[in-house]
Amino acid sequence: FPHGVVTGEVDVDRDAHTAFIVMKVDRGPYARFRKTIIKGLHHVPESVVRNRLDWKPGDSLRLQKLQVAQGRLYQLGLFSSVIMDFEKKNRPRNTDVYVSLTEARPYELRLGGGVSVSGGFGTKSVIQVRQRTSYTMRGVLTPLSTLRLEARPGWEWRGGDDNGPVGEATATLERPDLFFPLVVGSVTVGFEQSQLAETVLRGPLLRPGLSRPFLDDRLQIGVGWRFRILDFDPNAALDGLIDGDKDRPSVMEENNRRDIGMIEPYRLGVVEETVSYDWREPNPLDPRYGIYAGVTLSEGGAAVGGRLPFAKLTGDARGYLPFLKVLGVYDPHRRLVLAGRAFYGRVLGGNPLPFTERFFDGGATGHRGFAYQELSPRVTEEKPGSTDLTTSRIGGEEQFLGSGEIRVDVANIKSYPFGIVLFSDVGDVVAEPGDLDFTHLHWAAGFGLRWSPVVAIRLDFGYRLNRHGPEDPVPSDRFAFHFSLGQAF
Repeated sequence: FPHGVVTGEVDVDRDAHTAFIVMKVDRGPYARFRKTIIKGLHHVPESVVRNRLDWKPGDSLRLQKLQVAQGRLYQLGLFSSVIMDFEKKNRPRNTDVYVSLTEARPYELRLGGGVSVSGGFGTKSVIQVRQRTSYTMRGVLTPLSTLRLEARPGWEWRGGDDNGPVGEATATLERPDLFFPLVVGSVTVGFEQSQLAETVLRGPLLRPGLSRPFLDDRLQIGVGWRFRILDFDPNAALDGLIDGDKDRPSVMEENNRRDIGMIEPYRLGVVEETVSYDWREPNPLDPRYGIYAGVTLSEGGAAVGGRLPFAKLTGDARGYLPFLKVLGVYDPHRRLVLAGRAFYGRVLGGNPLPFTERFFDGGATGHRGFAYQELSPRVTEEKPGSTDLTTSRIGGEEQFLGSGEIRVDVANIKSYPFGIVLFSDVGDVVAEPGDLDFTHLHWAAGFGLRWSPVVAIRLDFGYRLNRHGPEDPVPSDRFAFHFSLGQAF
């Protein structure tokens, strides 16, 4: 009933301190779709727009369908404005719908940046500063194809000599309606340099993929291929896996390097199938209610261009509940939100597992009782030519992470919400599948501050509640802090 009209009358008795409100609802006629009139197209084919309209003449006219279609058209990245409207004069039963579009400019330049800090008192702090430059060219090769050039240079400080450049440069070609309506195809090529645990990785990458939405675009199903050729830099002056002096042997023994999949030349080929359901409102970057669930199955090996065969499964579930609203308290802005997350990952096969596919935890978006990547199995060995011992993080083959938060907006600063968060994280990363003991996990609790002008600016403080023994990761450091952008989950 899109033609409904609501009117009201208010009768106030000031002496009795009462007010009587009378609401009159005229729901109007039961409306159906008639014609759909599309305006404003110049280069984009009309079929692309109609493929995203989930109705036909004679269907019930539901405003939710108009909202879903509007979101689909914006997601194409081909339009700067999408206005959905319908015929209102005389409230017709068979109603025309108007789709008014403004095509985006063919070229677009965007600049951005970010910073994150994660550390403790007994471990080195990790500071990452990144810049992002994106240049988009629409209508490349075909009217529907978009070419996006991105550079994400950065610098990472880990204390001492463990500092250096990180980042990636990529070119992505994307096309909607590839082969079939609503199927989006993309291919990314580029070069990446990053630091994982105590080693620097660099090399080219290739990521083609296909995806398609279902169920009002909340369900996404995709398949992709990841291919990387990486070099473990022997001149990175790092204290762990690779020694800074290129004339000296690696700190880690060759057998241990093979055991964790650090085999050179390192070539990774992975096929991934993903299924996710996303019902987070009003904004996935700062959800106030809803759920998210996703599962990814990864298979690697020679058949898909890799060197080491393996299979890995990961699952991620998140939920958000506006607590006051559930109790029946008027809370239009959902200022009190309960949020929870559970993540699980396990290797299903592969010996050894490629090093870059191993699990590490800790940091602003992980277990906040640990600094970045500090929750990990380790090996301890003597340094070559010395009796000194060195400890290196090697990652694990099974991981669990659970998080719970109470998010409360307490005030507005410059018209933007400022809030506090109480959280608890629990989890572990173990060396072998099946070694995870859910009765003996790492627990942490803490609090955080949030200010959300555009995206949440976040500062979290976590304290480890148990497992401080010498066999546990960084036993001397019970406190960790994290500064980052965006919610933890």
